[in-house]
Amino acid sequence: MEQLGDEWRPDRSGIMLRSDENGIIFQPISDPKEVLTTERAIELIGGGIVQGIQLSMSIPTKKGYRSFGMSLNEPLEAVVNSRHFPSIKAKIIELIEYSAAQKTASLVSPKTRVLGQRVKDSVFHRA
Repeated sequence: MEQLGDEWRPDRSGIMLRSDENGIIFQPISDPKEVLTTERAIELIGGGIVQGIQLSMSIPTKKGYRSFGMSLNEPLEAVVNSRHFPSIKAKIIELIEYSAAQKTASLVSPKTRVLGQRVKDSVFHRA
């Protein structure tokens, strides 16, 4: 990812780009609808899909819960091939909204929650 310019730093783009064994993950650190639908982001996403690079995004759900990850290649392939920017942007927004609405696991394990509740209960019920 060294080929990307300084404008792709997370503090400037609002997106953390991570690579894994399957490709590149777009993880917004600012409002996903704002940062993933900029012209620059759509060009990078579209270019990656056209080149056959596996792309995915990781979208926050509810506070305290894990993000939802989804592949971008298959759902965006047809609209990217159309090269119609408004349609690509609309589809990305649709995917973000779908992802944000998913039920994901809590960031705190059930065991930790139970133990934490016991500690909390014992603190408040002391005489």
